[in-house]
Amino acid sequence: MGVPDADLARRHDQLKAAASDALAQIDSLLAKAG
Repeated sequence: MGVPDADLARRHDQLKAAASDALAQIDSLLAKAG
């Protein structure tokens, strides 16, 4: 795999950001429902 480490790190950061965004949306939905 000829993917640079910096590229992998950037993709990992994007995945972490997307996951935390999804968790925040779920939390707000649960807060509204509760």
